[in-house]
Amino acid sequence: MISKIQAIYHFETRNWEINTENLLDNHAFLTIGFTDSVSPINLENVKFEYKFKQNGNVLKEVSYPPNETSYVSTDQPIFIIEILDYESQMSYDIYLKLEKDGEIFEKEYNFVTPIPMQPFLSWLWEDNEWVPPIPKPDGNYIWDEDLQEWVAY
Repeated sequence: MISKIQAIYHFETRNWEINTENLLDNHAFLTIGFTDSVSPINLENVKFEYKFKQNGNVLKEVSYPPNETSYVSTDQPIFIIEILDYESQMSYDIYLKLEKDGEIFEKEYNFVTPIPMQPFLSWLWEDNEWVPPIPKPDGNYIWDEDLQEWVAY
């Protein structure tokens, strides 16, 4: 299962569309792509960027194209793939900006990351982590859900 945040700029409607898919608790692939009614898509004079933010603080910021580079066109649905690392059960924002021929198109998207999957039915979510009903002893132990205890291995 791939954790994705998909950002697509639609040239024909001149707006951003952002969706999340299978969000995991600690990271996701940010994909940025473009659509248009013609193919290949003309990317001359196109600049775009994203900012990954939490509580107004920018955690990651990337601009395209890189310095001394320009894009001509693309026929690919996904143009950029980045990895975003984050913490579970937190709120984040992605700011997107595209500039073409002096016009600017912006969008901000907020999402909350999920908590990790519960490892066992008896464990409880406390203080941003799953906690077993009995603290783990020192050494090599695994949790046995049927016995409700730690078993040495």
